[in-house]
Amino acid sequence: MESDVCGAATTRTAEQGEMAMKTQWLALAALVAGGLLQSGCDSPVHALGGGGSTRPSVTVLLSDKAPEGEATTADAGGGATVDGYGTFKGRVVVTGTVPTLPVLMAKGAPTKDAICAANEIPDDSLVVGDGNGLGNVFVYLKRVPGGEIPPPPEEAIVVDQQGCRFVPRAAVVRVGQPLNFKNGDPVAHNTAFAPQGSASFNQTIVANDRRGVDFVYGRPEAVPVRAKCDYHAWMGAYHLPLSHPWGTVTAPDGTFEITGVPGTQVEFVVWHERAGYISRGLKVTIPVDGEVEQELTVDGAKLAGG
Repeated sequence: MESDVCGAATTRTAEQGEMAMKTQWLALAALVAGGLLQSGCDSPVHALGGGGSTRPSVTVLLSDKAPEGEATTADAGGGATVDGYGTFKGRVVVTGTVPTLPVLMAKGAPTKDAICAANEIPDDSLVVGDGNGLGNVFVYLKRVPGGEIPPPPEEAIVVDQQGCRFVPRAAVVRVGQPLNFKNGDPVAHNTAFAPQGSASFNQTIVANDRRGVDFVYGRPEAVPVRAKCDYHAWMGAYHLPLSHPWGTVTAPDGTFEITGVPGTQVEFVVWHERAGYISRGLKVTIPVDGEVEQELTVDGAKLAGG
């Protein structure tokens, strides 16, 4: 143990510096939490991705003044100066041979629940559209560089169960925003998933339940969470909770667009349920009041497994 005066002074200075740093981080955490942890359950809206006919896009509306008690800035990525916002858009394309997957349930096939065989059920884990565009790819900001983070929407994102399939297959949701699980089938489904940072969910959604059951993520996840139906083993879906609005899912033709992205160099994660990480840290410089477009590729061989 140091016993001299200089050593004692050095120890006290280090302890004071550590205490000041902890105080700063606690204050920052309180500010961010004040702006993020809001939830509601008003008019439902459909989630992004999962067989939509138009290009998925995220439009971020930035207010000039936050409501009282809400934080207007975040410093989760190093405190970069943000002078404005721009748009990131593009397309994810499969190169090489596109795998052919067998159907999960043939039309009219014998099964305990006839509704499940009323129509053919394809393997939605691989959706490839025109020009080999890859659908249901998650594209999302890895960390927020600074600037304003809008509060989460109060409107619920609806995940329906129709024809023994989850609709949509892939969805992005904000932390604090309700996910509403409905059932459009005349048979019950059991929706279950186990996030890393939030409570697990395992609940029966009764037949023809159009009111639905809500779930709210308390923390963001690094990668999408898989949901399943315990009554029908082939049913699966993915949803990704984020602490910010800069994420989306590609349309069936592989296109995506995210607006209102902080105008600086940022990193995006690109992830697909069969390929895994297409990119763990795609660096993109977002022009203020402009847009940047990229075409991303994934080898068809990476999609063959499952």
